[in-house]
Amino acid sequence: MNRDAFKNQWKELRVAGVTYGSLNEWLKIISKLKESGISDEEITNLLKGLAEEVSGLYKKR
Repeated sequence: MNRDAFKNQWKELRVAGVTYGSLNEWLKIISKLKESGISDEEITNLLKGLAEEVSGLYKKR
């Protein structure tokens, strides 16, 4: 990812309320999953599933 793409993605995350600390914790978790042998595709599927569940919780409010 080039610098401009990274800056734009970080800007979108900040607008969404993501803090540096929370992003850092997620990156640590993803890194540990990769180290344990879980594939990128499996990690992506896990994150998508989590995002769908969280989205569903917000819709119930």
